[in-house]
Amino acid sequence: MEACWLRCSLGSIGSYQSASVYLLCKRVSICCALVRRLNFKSLLLVTPMKNNYSCIGLCNPKTPENVGSVMRAAGCYGVNSVFYTGERYDHAKPFYTDTQKVHQTLPLIGVKELKDIIPFGCVPVAVELIDGAKPLTGYKHPARAFYIFGPEDGTLKKQITDFCEDIVYIPTKGCMNLAATVNVVLYDRLAKGDNYSHHQDVLQRKPKS
Repeated sequence: MEACWLRCSLGSIGSYQSASVYLLCKRVSICCALVRRLNFKSLLLVTPMKNNYSCIGLCNPKTPENVGSVMRAAGCYGVNSVFYTGERYDHAKPFYTDTQKVHQTLPLIGVKELKDIIPFGCVPVAVELIDGAKPLTGYKHPARAFYIFGPEDGTLKKQITDFCEDIVYIPTKGCMNLAATVNVVLYDRLAKGDNYSHHQDVLQRKPKS
């Protein structure tokens, strides 16, 4: 059938075009033969669909340098979106440290309240050094997490930590800046692989308010 189609096509056009069509069809024929030999089930097993993602919330960030570095980290670790509150950052928006220009493809959205825009199905996790916080080293990340970070020159307010399911801290001898903190949290999530917590199961059992 393929040979018959080729003869009809080649007979209806010029010699130069015939040669071009012949080469194209030859390549298509080879590709079709390869596709028929593939085991599609094995391909699906190699690249399964993942049901996990992460987002970032920045509470009143101060400097464009830190926000640029956060955006770069978000791009490196596959974060889906970044939200921020406050007006300080709006006055100095250039992405001096976002050298990969992640802001051109990853959403960076200014909002009034982080509580009002928690992505559907995400578990809010505050990153703050306060009493009762869990050390990051032993923390089991939610499969779908919304990590909330405080400003460079302050801490997260109680009204924010109150609506978070978890509060974690990084056990260091000194404090780190915003960008460094985001990098460590995201790397920890990556390093621990798919060993996620059961936060989502708990959320599904909670009564709707």
